[in-house]
Amino acid sequence: MHSSLMTTVEDQTFDEFLKAKGIGKKNIPAFRRVIAWQLSEAMTTRGISTDELARRIRTRPHEIGRFLEIPESAPLLITTLREAMAAVGNPLITFCDTVQ
Repeated sequence: MHSSLMTTVEDQTFDEFLKAKGIGKKNIPAFRRVIAWQLSEAMTTRGISTDELARRIRTRPHEIGRFLEIPESAPLLITTLREAMAAVGNPLITFCDTVQ
């Protein structure tokens, strides 16, 4: 069996997830910018700092900061993104289920 077929969603990067949903490579940076903007807006609205978000999802603040600053190229697992969005009260599940 091909190793990529055995990769679970939890192990996927955000880019791999988007590709699996049929999003073309040229559109991935736009999706990343939109999600980073949504995360940033939710953090601002709820008064959650990068440090606080990182604490809530048990990651390092610079991982969140990099994604917010350079969403087009910052490495990010889909599980980290889902946890971050849930931690700010903006679940990613709706987005994930609607991307086709």
